[in-house]
Order: sequence, then C-alpha cells, then structure tokens
Amino acid sequence: MNEAFRPTDVMQQGMMDPNPGMQGMSNAMDSGADSKVVMNNQQQRAQQLLAQKLRADVQTAAPQAAADAMRMEEKTFTENSGVEAKVMMVKNKMMEQEIYKLGGGKYLMELNAAMQSPEKARLRNDYEVTQAMFSDESPDLGAADAQAGQYM
Repeated sequence: MNEAFRPTDVMQQGMMDPNPGMQGMSNAMDSGADSKVVMNNQQQRAQQLLAQKLRADVQTAAPQAAADAMRMEEKTFTENSGVEAKVMMVKNKMMEQEIYKLGGGKYLMELNAAMQSPEKARLRNDYEVTQAMFSDESPDLGAADAQAGQYM
C-alpha cells in the first residue's frame, strides 16, 4: 500500500481515540462560586480551609497528646533525678567524712582483704555464730547458715 494513501489518524484506522476527552464539571457540582468569576468566593474558600484545618487538627490531636505526655514524663524524671543525685552526693560526702574520721577506711580495707582471703569461711562462720547467739538461737544454726552461704 502506498504511504500517501495510508490513514494516519486512529479514527480512520477504525480504532477508538486513545485519549478520550474529559467531561468538564458542571456548575452545579462546584457549589456555585468556584466557576463564576464574577462572584466573590472568599467566604466559601474560608469555609473549605476551616474544614480542612479541623480535619488536620483531629488527625494530629492524639499524636500531639502522646508526645506531650512523654515530654512531661521525661521532664519529671529529669527533675527528680537531679534532686536524687544531690541527695546522694550529700550522703556520699557524709560517708566519706565519717570513714576519714575512723581511720581513712583502713579497717574497711582490712575487712575487704579478709573477705578476699582463704579465711573468709572462718570469718563468716564466726559472724553467723555470733549473730545466732545474740538472737537467742543455737550456735549450730549460725554455723549452718554460714555453710549455706559459703558460695554466695
């Protein structure tokens, strides 16, 4: 077939138009003011924007409330931890002063050395037996407690 006589338009070839035209929106569907350039549509547009704002506020209210609650929890924790840290620092300072008065911790060092030495079992046994005797119990119960706590 000669190129000059070949139909180039899709409608001439018997096919449908691949891009059918869009139907326009009738004036009745746009609530009036948008398609009428002579009218002032500020009121209608303000109502649409207000409705959009209200929808957005409703959608974001729960996440904002959750974020506010988490922030308040963090703030409370931070404030309380600051107070607790100050109290702990004062207690530590007082303990340091008392230890210094009692020989600078020399006796604590001796006790620690004894607890790390092989004599730990004897020291623990003596402690448990003495504690049982002061509690009006049998010394054998204290020895049994010492033996039970030997590997703790």
